Amino acid sequence: MCVYAIVLLTGPNGFASMRETQRQLQREREQNQALQDEIRRLEIHNQRLQNDKAYRERITRQRTNKAKEGEVVIYLPDSPEPPKRPVPVR
Repeated sequence: MCVYAIVLLTGPNGFASMRETQRQLQREREQNQALQDEIRRLEIHNQRLQNDKAYRERITRQRTNKAKEGEVVIYLPDSPEPPKRPVPVR
C-alpha cells in the first residue's frame, strides 16, 4: 500500500506532473486572454477606421509623417530614460 502511494505521487502521472499541467494550463489561459484583448482592440480600431473620417485622417497623417494645413507637429527623440529635471512649460 505504501509503495503504491509513493509510485502514485512520484510516477510519470503523479503529483508533480499534475502541478506542471496545471501551471501550463494557467499560462495558456493567460495567453488566450491576451490574444482576446488584442482582437478586441483591433476590432475597435477597424470600426473606427471604417466609420470615423477624422480618425482615419489622423492615422494616415501619423503613418505618412504629414501634417494638414495649420497643424503643428513636434517630433521628440526616443529616450530610454526620462529627463533628469522637469522641462519648463512656457
